[in-house]
Amino acid sequence: MQRYPWLILILCCLAACQSDLDKKISQLDEVELTNPKIPFNGDSALFFVAKQVDFGPRVPNMPSHSNCANYLTDKLSSYGLTVEVQKAEVENFRGDSLSLSNIIAQYQPQYKNRVALICHWDTRPYADREIDLARQEMLPDGANDGGSGTAIMLEIARLTQKADLDLGIDFFFFDGEETGPPEYDTSYAQTMNSYCLGSQYYCEYPLLSMKHEVGVLLDIVGGREAEYTFEHHSINQAYQAMLTFWALGHQLGFDQYFIEDKTRFVGNDDHVVLHNCSDLPIFALIEYDASRQSYNVHQHKMSDNLENVSKESLYRVGSTLWYYLTNYSSLRDVIE
Repeated sequence: MQRYPWLILILCCLAACQSDLDKKISQLDEVELTNPKIPFNGDSALFFVAKQVDFGPRVPNMPSHSNCANYLTDKLSSYGLTVEVQKAEVENFRGDSLSLSNIIAQYQPQYKNRVALICHWDTRPYADREIDLARQEMLPDGANDGGSGTAIMLEIARLTQKADLDLGIDFFFFDGEETGPPEYDTSYAQTMNSYCLGSQYYCEYPLLSMKHEVGVLLDIVGGREAEYTFEHHSINQAYQAMLTFWALGHQLGFDQYFIEDKTRFVGNDDHVVLHNCSDLPIFALIEYDASRQSYNVHQHKMSDNLENVSKESLYRVGSTLWYYLTNYSSLRDVIE
C-alpha cells in the first residue's frame, strides 16, 4: 500500500516539468569528465583575432585575403596537421569572378570516429548595415564575424599538438561565406545561394567523405557578454548533440551564456549548406542579441573591430569546445 501517494505525484510532476536541457544536465552529472592537459587560452585566441585583423579585410581577390590564407595554411601546418587548400573560381551575385580558398586541416586522419569544426574566414565586402550612407561601402574588420570562429579553431588546432585525443578532427575554414548582395542595393535579391559560396563549392567537390559523427559551426561568437541560443537549423540537424554541448557549458559555469531559448534568426550559413548536401548533423554557435532578436549589433558594420571582441567570450566558447573534444568518447552516449 502506498503511504505517500502525494510525494510520488510531486516527483512525477517535477520529472515531467524538466526541460530538455535540465534532463541533459542530469545525464551529464553521471559522466566522469577529464580536464584537458592544457587548457584553452583566451589570450591566445584573441591574439589570433588580432593577427587576422592586421592583414586587413579578408575579401576575395584582395592581397590581404591572399596573405591571410597563407598565414592560416602555414600556421595549421606548423601544428602538425595535414593541410589541403581547395582553390575555387566562383561567381558572385553580380557575375564577378572570385578566387576562393577553402582550407581543410586534419588531426589524426587515421581515426574513423571524427568531428568536424567549421567556420568562415572571409569578411563582408561592405559595411551594409551602417546607417550612414557614406560608410556603407567601407570594408569592416570582421573581427567577430569571421575572425572569432577562425581564432577559436586556430587555438584548438594549436592545442592538439600536445593532446592525445581518441578521435579525429577535421577543421574546415570556408571562404566566400559573406558574398551576398549589400542590403542597401535592392536591385539584387537576398537569395540564400548568393552566400556561402565556399561551402557550396565544397559540396560539389568534396575532399573528405563527410562521415563525421557531428559538426560544430563557429560564427560570430566573440562579442562582449555574448549569449548563445538554440538556433533553429541546429535544432533540426543536431539537437541532442547541441544539448550535450550546452549542458557541458553549464557544468563549466557558463550557464548564463548558454541559453535554452529556441530562436529563429539565421537564414543561411555554412552548416545549413553542408547538412543539405551530406546529412552531416551540425549545430551552430552564433551569438544572439535578445534585445534585437537577431545577430550581434556590430555585424556588417565598421564597429565589428577588435575593440568589440572579448577574450572572455572566446574563452567560454573555446573552453567548452575543448572540454567537449577532450571528453568526446565519454560524451558520445549522452549525445544520442
